[in-house]
Amino acid sequence: MLTKTFAKFLATIAVLGTTTTAAPFLAPRTDSQHDLRHKTIAQLNNTGTWFENVISQRNGDLLITMMAPNASIYRLRNPASPHPELSLVHTVPDADGLLGIAETGPDTVVVAGSRFEAPASPTPGTMAVWEVKVGPEPSTARKIVDIPEAGMLNGVAWVPGRQQATAVLIADSAQGVIYRVDVATGAYEIVVDAPETKLVSGSAFEAGANGAKVRGGYLYWSNSNLVAFYRVEIDARGYPAPGAGIEQVATAANAATIVDDFAFDQRGDIWSTTNLDYTLVKVAPGGSAFVVLGGPGQLVMAGNAAAAFGQTPADKHILYVVTDGALASPVNGTIIEPAKVVAVDTRYS
Repeated sequence: MLTKTFAKFLATIAVLGTTTTAAPFLAPRTDSQHDLRHKTIAQLNNTGTWFENVISQRNGDLLITMMAPNASIYRLRNPASPHPELSLVHTVPDADGLLGIAETGPDTVVVAGSRFEAPASPTPGTMAVWEVKVGPEPSTARKIVDIPEAGMLNGVAWVPGRQQATAVLIADSAQGVIYRVDVATGAYEIVVDAPETKLVSGSAFEAGANGAKVRGGYLYWSNSNLVAFYRVEIDARGYPAPGAGIEQVATAANAATIVDDFAFDQRGDIWSTTNLDYTLVKVAPGGSAFVVLGGPGQLVMAGNAAAAFGQTPADKHILYVVTDGALASPVNGTIIEPAKVVAVDTRYS
């Protein structure tokens, strides 16, 4: 998610609906020479809608957070089928929008959110973290803790400890730090505060640490303004390991002007959304980055905010990308669309 103070936005939002396509899944279709096979598999009916983050559950469903016009979680069932089903799971009543999301147990997620003065402009002092039960029974939400000093809590990563893990790590894009939050007690503290998490003052969109993932005993994060990806070794409780230093894993500076959230494929390559650049970028750790989908003036990846790979044998090669409908940066300065989910076949990259 990218930060900027927007002009006063739409005063009234119509009731949301959904539209899905029934064409063969990922039928060959390209919009430019480099584009991978892709397909919009779900899209809301109304503009002024902003999908912010997405995770893939073990059962194959996707859970998607909304930042505008309200603080909702959506579920997309059977995303790899010809007829995915998008439905509302839960709306957090004491927030205006949600950002990062992480699954911490069966049908249990942790989300970050706040009140907003305008899309992507949190009301100071209102950032908080919730635990939401998203199972088949009626959903429920429990506020874990308010973090009033946070600027914009963004990417959320669960710490899969050796036993029952109770912590998540959350990137604060505005303050340029990473918090550890104990889900059980609500205790929180800053655990990473370094140049590699900071934003660059004066940037068009000031955002430091953004997406966050835990993988192989390391915390990884993207830094939007540095256009790079970093990691630090962590222990089973989510704290940086004694003596651990921060490493730069990769840069996307040759292919993008900004990075947003990201996902790892099975080979360890990074697939990064770029939001304002309207592109999806593939980054080889220690190697080069290149655009695989989208481009200037195109809606296909406009406002792409986050991505997640499928977890079933049928879609482990499919990257699901959610968008903000180009609200953060309208195409050609004027064109927006409803928030959507795009499935990208990554096998031919």
